[in-house]
Amino acid sequence: MWDAAAQYARVKGLIESTSRQAGRDLNEITIVLVAKNQPTEKIAQVIQAGAMDLAQNYPERMETLFEHLPDAKALNWHMIGHCQSRKAALVVKYFKSMHSLDSLELAERIARIAHTEGKVLPVMLEINLSGEMTKKGFRVTDEADYQQLLIIVDAIRRFPGLELAGLMTMPPFSNDPEISRPVFKKLKGLQQMINKDMGDERIRWLSMGTSQDYLVAIEEGSTHVRLGTCVFGERKL
Repeated sequence: MWDAAAQYARVKGLIESTSRQAGRDLNEITIVLVAKNQPTEKIAQVIQAGAMDLAQNYPERMETLFEHLPDAKALNWHMIGHCQSRKAALVVKYFKSMHSLDSLELAERIARIAHTEGKVLPVMLEINLSGEMTKKGFRVTDEADYQQLLIIVDAIRRFPGLELAGLMTMPPFSNDPEISRPVFKKLKGLQQMINKDMGDERIRWLSMGTSQDYLVAIEEGSTHVRLGTCVFGERKL
């Protein structure tokens, strides 16, 4: 039987070792466990083992999770999937941060709801570095894209109810983690460029790295790794 708590402990050990070798401060790295389509028994196992940061792709499933997990309200829930505008209120209601902000219109809607409720939601912009049409996010493949991104960053920073805290990306899927390294380097470089051009250091988070490539992501500066199958095993469809 799959032991999610044991796998979580194993992963934490690997992350600690990799962080030390890379000269990273372990306190800068958040392990976000992806609960998408996972049974509540496995989720409860990692919570009992001390996990505090969990993620969900579908905000409409949070109510059921809260009903079946007595500790759910005390956790830091991260929204990591594409969000339709009509579900913006659920994001504000259930999540402590959002990794997958992918449009100015969605930002404005979430900001309005959060501000009305007296909340400030930390968000990360989902960045499409490859230009793949199948990927969501703000495309950044050339100088014109980058200049447009700076305009978007400036606009979002003006919305009350949001804190623009970081960037997220998803490299092309591969079983070879080294395929992801150049993409992670690009996102780190983009973070540095934005902070330099905007004259501050507010883009401080980098959400990059999943079960296939999280150790490489940590070597390249990730602050949030999003882990599912390496901890929970294969999920239900």
